[in-house]
Amino acid sequence: MIKQQRITKIFSMIMILFCVFLAMAGTGHTRGKKGEWKLPQHYPDGFDGYGCLMRIDATKAVIDDSEKKLSPELTFHTPDGNDMPLEHIAPNSLVGYMVNKSNQIISIWLVSETCGNP
Repeated sequence: MIKQQRITKIFSMIMILFCVFLAMAGTGHTRGKKGEWKLPQHYPDGFDGYGCLMRIDATKAVIDDSEKKLSPELTFHTPDGNDMPLEHIAPNSLVGYMVNKSNQIISIWLVSETCGNP
């Protein structure tokens, strides 16, 4: 009886630690923070999301195989400046992005010209 209670307590503690680990692991990927990369001063302190820009057109972008809607007020930012032309951000670039309340991307920030580690 005592042995079964001890096993139950140990199992419960392992499950709690596992849940904490899963919760922490899930938050790291969704929001990139400026401290993780060496980014220019004019970049935000964090992004709502980031990933590899696969494709972009006037209404949508594909980032890490996930299609995202674009806001009509979309702006592009590079280390060289703000409100840059779309041509400055090419496919297969690592980008961060910010979204509005409608979950449309309102700004795209070039992190690296190639996907992978900046």
